[in-house]
Amino acid sequence: MVGAAISDNQTMTKSKASILVIDDEPDLRLLYELTLLREGYAVESAECVQQARDKLAQSCFDVVLTDMRLPDGMGMEILQDLQ
Repeated sequence: MVGAAISDNQTMTKSKASILVIDDEPDLRLLYELTLLREGYAVESAECVQQARDKLAQSCFDVVLTDMRLPDGMGMEILQDLQ
């Protein structure tokens, strides 16, 4: 699992931070979601590169956490798109 902070907001608080979790394994994705939600983060998830790109086109996220190997590509592709 790799991640990147993509917000310019240096004073980000947990209640306002939004996180996109990308993982093709439903059990892991759910575990990450529940853990982050319990900590007060706003969380959305995707199970593949294309779904992640669609969500990134629709919303802004403060952090993206992604699995390295996904069914339709590599998680690093998503992080490179964000640079």
